[in-house]
Amino acid sequence: MELDEVRRRLLLARDSIRTPVDYFTFQKELAQEIRDIEKRKDEDAKTHKHLLRLIGDSLAWELLDSHAIRELARDRLRPANLSSQGEDFDFVLSVAEKIAKLGGIPIVADVTHLVAVGDVVTVTPNGIHIAECKNRVTPKRPPTGRIARQEQRGAKASAYLTHGFFSESDEKQATAVEISATQPAHDALRQCIADASANDSGASVVRLGDRDLLLASWDRGNDPGAALEGLTESLDMQDWEIPVMGGFMDAVTNPSPFAANPYALPIPREQRSALAEGELVLIRFADLAKLQFATKTPIGEELRMSVRKAGGDYQLSMNIAGVDREVSRRFIDSILWGFLPVFGIRETLIRLAEIVNESLKNPGGDLTPVPSPTIDTYSSFVYRGSEDTSNVVVAGSLAQLSRQGVRIPWEDLAEFNADDSHSLIPMMIFNDGGKLTARIVTEQEVKHFDFPDI
Repeated sequence: MELDEVRRRLLLARDSIRTPVDYFTFQKELAQEIRDIEKRKDEDAKTHKHLLRLIGDSLAWELLDSHAIRELARDRLRPANLSSQGEDFDFVLSVAEKIAKLGGIPIVADVTHLVAVGDVVTVTPNGIHIAECKNRVTPKRPPTGRIARQEQRGAKASAYLTHGFFSESDEKQATAVEISATQPAHDALRQCIADASANDSGASVVRLGDRDLLLASWDRGNDPGAALEGLTESLDMQDWEIPVMGGFMDAVTNPSPFAANPYALPIPREQRSALAEGELVLIRFADLAKLQFATKTPIGEELRMSVRKAGGDYQLSMNIAGVDREVSRRFIDSILWGFLPVFGIRETLIRLAEIVNESLKNPGGDLTPVPSPTIDTYSSFVYRGSEDTSNVVVAGSLAQLSRQGVRIPWEDLAEFNADDSHSLIPMMIFNDGGKLTARIVTEQEVKHFDFPDI
C-alpha cells in the first residue's frame, strides 16, 4: 500500500473512534506504523512519519482545550524515536491500554508532535492526569538527574493548569488569564473551499473582515497564476499599511499550539487529507495595522499597542508610560495559521490591555487576583509492580492525594521522618468508612500485599 493510502486509511480509522479503548487501539496502530517507517531514511519516509504524528496531534486537539495544549507543548523537542525505545515504549502502551480499559482516554505523547510533558496524558470528565512511565520497579530513593527533571516538569505543568499560576522566582512568573476566546472563522473556511471546488479555476477568496482575506486553491495541475487571474480585484492590497500573508502548509510543516491542525479541522475528511498532502492550498492575507490602538491606564498613562518588524518577522509590542513590553507572537500566528479573524484578535488584545491596566492598580503589577482558566491536573510516575507489566505502581505526591480527598496522616509522617534510618516511607490507602485514608504500614504488610491487576 502506498504511503498516502496508509495515511488516508488511518484518517478514516481516526474518524471512526468512539470509545476510550478505540482511542488506545488507534494510537497503538499509529505507533506501529511509525516504528515500521523509522527503518527507512528517504524523504518520503520522513514526510510520512511527520504526517502520522500530525494525525496524533489531532487527537490532542480533539480532547484538550488550547490552554492545556499550550502548556503541554512547552519546551518541546524533536519527537523520540520509537524503535530505539524497545520494551520501554511497550510498557508505555501497556499503561495506556490499562487506562483505556478503566474508562480514561489516553494520549500517547510519542505519537504526537505537541505533547511534550509525560508519556501518557489521560483525559477524564474530571480533569487531566500526566504520567511518566518507567519500565522498572519502584525505586527506593528520591529521583535524580533526568528523572528528577521529568518529575519537576510534570509537577510544574499540573500546578499551572490547576491553579493558573506558577512562580519559579521573582523574575520568572506566569499567570493564566481568562480572555473571551475569539472563534476561528470555520464557516468562512468551509465556504471558501466550497467556492474553490465549484469554480473552473479551482480558486476562491472570501473576506473575513476589513483587510482580512482567505484564499483557497485546489491543485489541478494548472498554472497557479492563471487560477488567480479572476481574483485580482479581491486580492487588491494596495492601500494596506502592514500587509502579511501566510500559507497553511507552514502549519503542516511546523506544528504549533497556535496553528490549526489540518486533520482536526471541521471540514470533510477528503478536504482535511488534501490540506495535509498539499493538494489544497490555503493562504491568509491580513493588514496587521488593524491590531494597533492606543488607550489610557487607570492612572492616566498612555498604553499603546503597535506592530514592528524584528528579525524579519512582525512582532506586537505594548508600550505603557514609555516602557515597551513584548507581546507574544501567538496572536499573529493565530491569524495566519489558525483562521482567527483580525477583528477578533484586535478585541482580544484590547481585553489583554485592560487586564494589564487592572494589574497596575496592584503593587508590582501583580496579576494573581485576575480570574484564571484552570483544569484539575495531576502528575505521577508509573512503575512496574513486578517483573512483568501485568501490575503497575503509581507514585505521586501526597499533596496531590490530599487534593483528591485522601486523608493524609501529616503528624505521623513528621514523626516517621524524624528517624534518619528511613529512606522510603511505605504507605497504603484504605477505605475508612467511605473516606479514603492513607496510613503508614510496616514492611511486613507491604510484602504480604498483593497488587491487583487493573
